[in-house]
Amino acid sequence: MAKFIRRILLFSIPLPLFFVSAYWAFDRLVKTGLEDFRLPPGTHVLVMGDSHIEMSVDDDLLGGARNVAQNSEVFLITRFKLETLLKNHPQVDTVCLGASFHNFSDYFDKIAVNHTVLGRYFYVLPADVQFELIREVDNPPGFMLKSYLGWSACFLGRSGIADRVLGGYRVLDTDEPVKEATVEERIREQYYRDGALADLSFRNIKSFKAIAGLCRAKHVSLIILNTPLHPLYKSRIPRKFIDKYYSLIGEIGLELFEFEGLALDDGHFHPDGDHVNRKGAIPVTKCLKKFLEDGRNPGPGTSSGRSSL
Repeated sequence: MAKFIRRILLFSIPLPLFFVSAYWAFDRLVKTGLEDFRLPPGTHVLVMGDSHIEMSVDDDLLGGARNVAQNSEVFLITRFKLETLLKNHPQVDTVCLGASFHNFSDYFDKIAVNHTVLGRYFYVLPADVQFELIREVDNPPGFMLKSYLGWSACFLGRSGIADRVLGGYRVLDTDEPVKEATVEERIREQYYRDGALADLSFRNIKSFKAIAGLCRAKHVSLIILNTPLHPLYKSRIPRKFIDKYYSLIGEIGLELFEFEGLALDDGHFHPDGDHVNRKGAIPVTKCLKKFLEDGRNPGPGTSSGRSSL
């Protein structure tokens, strides 16, 4: 019996040791890689957010700015990315944060613990946040193994670590036009659960406020970007999320830029009506560039806690 127990122990101990050792190694390597990363010296504007920003702001057209947005990025992740970037880049004086109506739907709570999305950022997070999220993940051992495999290629170079976490301008090209069915599918995915209106994402709201607090503490200007939406998509957003969006921005006292007056047609949008395409990204970026260069004086397209719907 004693021999049998010894064999069981010899078989079972290596696996937990592997997970603990791999977690420690990956955690240290990713955090060190990000701490060592440096943006070009002339970078003073960070453009952050999810796919809305990733696909609409071409930072090659913006002098002194770097787009570090990435698809499906929740504000919890953005907060800790921003914390590291501001620590290493004291020259940054402005953060343009993409935030739209969908960002405050509990749609983002599911995304936060998605294996692929969380695995991309897991080691950027402090240990207490890691443990909080991993309790909500389906099949935690499977998630950890998948994240190890996903990160292993980045061990070949530190630049790979920064590229994987920071993201940047990227457009998914398509010739498909905006379709009512595709827009409806997107609306249902973001704002409804089993036919009923979705709840608000209190985690995303909390992290959004934390980002605002971090920028204030660091004396960095924070501008909220509500990138253009196709009129069909925009007309179907539930009022609950529109009201929460503007009330939250007004409550915190944030500067909001909504790209009003920009002449976009169907050919500037992806089929879901939720994102601009490559053609749309050019006028959107130029509009943002002019706004930043003009000193952000109040005018068309600028508001604070105001609904334009």
